[in-house]
Amino acid sequence: MAVGVLALQGSYNEHIAALRKIGAKGVEIRKGTQLQGVDALIIPGGESTTMAKLAEHHNLVRNYVSPFFFSPSFLYLINSFITMAVGVLALQGSYNEHIAALRKIGAKGVEIRKGTQLQGVDALIIPGGESTTMAKLAEHHNLFPALREFVGAGKPVWGTCAGLIFLANKAIGQKSGGQELIGGLDCTVHRNFFGSQLQSFEIELSVPKLAEKEGGSGTCRGVFIRAPAIVEAGPDVEVLADCPVPSDKSRIVTPNGNNQEEEKISKDQVIVAVRQGNLLATAFHPELTSDLRWWELALCYILHSFFLKMVKEINDKGSQCVSSSDKDIEERPWKRPLDLPIFE
Repeated sequence: MAVGVLALQGSYNEHIAALRKIGAKGVEIRKGTQLQGVDALIIPGGESTTMAKLAEHHNLVRNYVSPFFFSPSFLYLINSFITMAVGVLALQGSYNEHIAALRKIGAKGVEIRKGTQLQGVDALIIPGGESTTMAKLAEHHNLFPALREFVGAGKPVWGTCAGLIFLANKAIGQKSGGQELIGGLDCTVHRNFFGSQLQSFEIELSVPKLAEKEGGSGTCRGVFIRAPAIVEAGPDVEVLADCPVPSDKSRIVTPNGNNQEEEKISKDQVIVAVRQGNLLATAFHPELTSDLRWWELALCYILHSFFLKMVKEINDKGSQCVSSSDKDIEERPWKRPLDLPIFE
């Protein structure tokens, strides 16, 4: 999918960079004919009088930009972004903190307690909390089938702490009887790797990939509360952060292929943040800090997924879309010349 950015003057480079972050192709638009190769258009901020004069000089407004605004694809894209909502599983734990963080970055957070509510959101956050209690409540409300369907559909999901455990394909160190998992993340999680509530801690984590994508410091504050850790990760899992292993965790017990447990010598670092496809997971609690970059990163993945979904839906409805040929434009009621407003 290609998104045009009017590149006559102003902050078009910043828009191109933002589109790159979410995996979309930004195309600089300086001629009207270039609009034929894009699916949406951004008109950036800048000096409006200068932009208007340049647009007029290139005959952009009357013949190209005005008809583009009224194309079905463009209006559909705008409507989709306006209605985007992020669900937060609100059974137990720190869901209120996630809702507050979403509000800070301008996203709409929706509390999710029933499977049917997932139909109204475009992404999901599974917050930290007591994973066994959350699993029992999810089972009581018959949420697991809907959650697995949501993950399997490729919609963006972010799990923090207990949410990481939920998303893992395997979990060890569980209570007697274990707990049900959603799965999807190709990793093995140790449920209480860092110990009990009394062994909770905070530490500065190195997060170069987060800084590369979202800017800011190359570190972030990791709040670990009775936290899990990823002890094994598949080849398709991208590691975003790791943490020093405590001295009393020099050996890790993991299950082997014969349903028996075996000890493995741990490394100096253990994985605490990953991404795989549509899944993002952290063993710590970003919602208990003021660093909003994790939500911004999640939003980038959400928008990327949104772009792909919209491209598919627009293509599926392609036969219903109005052609933008010269003849069609001539027949439209908005064919009359329109001028950009000039504010002085």
